[in-house]
Amino acid sequence: MGELNKGFLSIMNNFNYERLFMCAQMLGMSRRCLEQSIRYASERRTFDKPLLAHQVIRHKIAEMSSRIDAMDSLVNQICWNVNEDTMPVAEISKAKFFCSTALEYCANEAMQILGGAGYLRGNPVERIYRETKVMAIGGGSAEIMRDLAVRQMGL
Repeated sequence: MGELNKGFLSIMNNFNYERLFMCAQMLGMSRRCLEQSIRYASERRTFDKPLLAHQVIRHKIAEMSSRIDAMDSLVNQICWNVNEDTMPVAEISKAKFFCSTALEYCANEAMQILGGAGYLRGNPVERIYRETKVMAIGGGSAEIMRDLAVRQMGL
């Protein structure tokens, strides 16, 4: 089970894995928002052309995609570090609030693109939109993660 009188440290170390797994979940949720947005914007027509043909929608898709790319790179780098036997606590803490902010952005933009269709129960975007706050708070709120990151940086 672990070393005697070291239970608290074991629990605290487990939080690092929980937060990293949450970052991966948020990455997946963001990707789903992007996929749903592209699918809907390709099918939905406004003013005699697909929604995706409108510049404002294309810009939303590009911004969502760039944030997802950044999340993906960050999560992969941290996983590589963990596999190399280091536990980058500051980086995990920063990734947690970065990914939750990126997920909130992607879910909000997906909801804007889908409009009323995104709000209907059973739509993946609706579910993800509701889950963003749970992901932002679970495992430590952004405020706690920022403070932990700075302390881990030795400041």
